[in-house]
Parts: sequence; C-alpha cells; structure tokens
Amino acid sequence: MQSWIISTIVEFLFHALPKKYKAFFNEVGYSYTKSRSKRWLNLDIAVIDRAELSKPTGSYLKVPPEVVIELDTKADLTKIGEEYYIAKTQKLLNSGVKKVVWILTDYKKVQIAENKKPWLVVDFDYEFEIVDNIRMNLKKLLEEEEKQA
Repeated sequence: MQSWIISTIVEFLFHALPKKYKAFFNEVGYSYTKSRSKRWLNLDIAVIDRAELSKPTGSYLKVPPEVVIELDTKADLTKIGEEYYIAKTQKLLNSGVKKVVWILTDYKKVQIAENKKPWLVVDFDYEFEIVDNIRMNLKKLLEEEEKQA
C-alpha cells in the first residue's frame, strides 16, 4: 500500500507542479546538518525548488526541500521511540524545510507541519496546499487512481 500511495502522489506532483520545482522520491538521502557526524535522513518524497539545485554531487541532497511528504513507517517504533514522527518532523523544519506532510495510513489521517504555525492533523479528504497553490485531496486522488485500475 505504501508504494501505491507514494506512486500516486508522485504522478500527481509530476503533472501538477510547475517547472520551478522538481520532485524526488524513493528514499531520498538528505543531509540536514553540516555536522561531521552522520546526520542524514531518508525522505519518501521531496519537492525542491530547481533554483536551489546544482549538479548532483555525492550521495545526499544538501539543500532543504520546500516540502517533504512521508508515509508512516512500518518499522517497530518500540526500538526507535513513539516520538519518531514528531522528532523527524522537527529536524526537517529546523533544517529549513518549509512543510512536512505525514500520511498516516492506519488512521487515514494527514499531519501537516509548518515552522512557526500550529501543526494540523486532518482526515484524508482534507484538501491542503503542497506548494504555490498546488492543492491535494488525498482521498479524491486515491479514488481517482482506483477508478483507473
């Protein structure tokens, strides 16, 4: 299910985003700090302003994405802590990411976090802005995908 949702969102982004942005997906490595220690995160989907990109060098993205979209992990959170979602979201926002969206499939909820704004937790049918007035309603998007199958 995770792959299907990611694929559906990526297809939507490829068609909806203006050329100003590039969407990366498939566990994008993002170096979120300049520290010498291992400080990187894997991202499910990252929307990046093309003006911030240079020719790829090394293994990790070094500029903060405009938007990061994550799907809930199926990892055993007892080993990494229940606060995983909050901690990862806060690290991303602190690094300069403007918006972090979590798709929580078990509860059919979407968490939307922006720096210095209240974080929202909404239902799948809530229409929200990705970037530059590009809006997404996950429930409608998934229903449209099911009709095409």
